[in-house]
Amino acid sequence: MGQKESIHHHILLYGQSGHGKTNFLYDNFLNGKWEEEQKKVESSLGYNFELITTLQDQNYGVWDISGHPEFIDMQDLFLKTIPFTGIMYIIRPKYHLGSLVEDKLKEIGQARQQIFYLTNHKNFTNKFILIVLNIEEEQLTASGDGDVSAETLELLIDEIKELIKYDQIQVQQKGIIIMDRGFSYTKLWEKVGSLIQGVKAIEKKKDQQKD
Repeated sequence: MGQKESIHHHILLYGQSGHGKTNFLYDNFLNGKWEEEQKKVESSLGYNFELITTLQDQNYGVWDISGHPEFIDMQDLFLKTIPFTGIMYIIRPKYHLGSLVEDKLKEIGQARQQIFYLTNHKNFTNKFILIVLNIEEEQLTASGDGDVSAETLELLIDEIKELIKYDQIQVQQKGIIIMDRGFSYTKLWEKVGSLIQGVKAIEKKKDQQKD
């Protein structure tokens, strides 16, 4: 038997049901070769797990946990039993930038509650959170042609930050990234790596201060 690959870091992949966590996981796992017809997978009931190896030979164990309400207790179970390094939280904003504020708050409110619940959990210490915006670009333009400017994407990021109260998320390290046409899984894992290094630096400084 071959030697098992060691997992350098465990990552919890979470978000509301139907926001694209499983598609994100397997498109990532297959290095962007997830066939179009396979993208229409049903929402997970339970969890999926894959070992993802980056170009830097970092091995990440990624746990895709169902966002269905009846499986809400799974998040506690996984946080207690798996030594997670951090969370990637998927948000798929389905509204247009011009939608009413009330509609935006209604849609993003649950995500905000989940993010604050997870990051304030007693087992979520010395970790990071990376919020991944899984957008449908045609929703961001009046014409629906998907021609989205960099300025529009920045507006979306700023708006999501405000809706989820991003500045109030108290964790060791946090970040936000958007999945658009220029999205790269390589850049995603580089971002994850930088967040992990940031957490390590904070912990090292704390240890030095104790000494």
